[in-house]
Amino acid sequence: VTPDHNWARRTVTVAEVATTPLILREQGSGTREALETALGELGREVAPPLLELGSTAAVRSATAAGNAPTVISRLAVATELERDQLVEVDVDGLDITRELRAVWPVTRTLTALAAEFLEQIERHPRPAVD
Repeated sequence: VTPDHNWARRTVTVAEVATTPLILREQGSGTREALETALGELGREVAPPLLELGSTAAVRSATAAGNAPTVISRLAVATELERDQLVEVDVDGLDITRELRAVWPVTRTLTALAAEFLEQIERHPRPAVD
């Protein structure tokens, strides 16, 4: 949210997130699926979005313009968070995680660096995040 949004100064409830029209990526995007799954595990559904956009950049821009809250990767808004253009909001009882996949053609051999990267991911599947 923007720093002047009322969510910026407090912890938000799952019910508030579920019932608020958010700015979201299109159906089928990984971030949206992660949100839908997390809310679904709590018996909730995502409210119809205020805006449904086709790129993370568009979601970030629309949220920074003050249109509505969003759910987006911290990495996608790191600069905006650092510049105090957006504020990360804690949501009590909501844990949103996203599964990432590595994909490559079966006809190609992985480089040594790519193979090492995948091996590291398998050894340490989910780092602790505050």
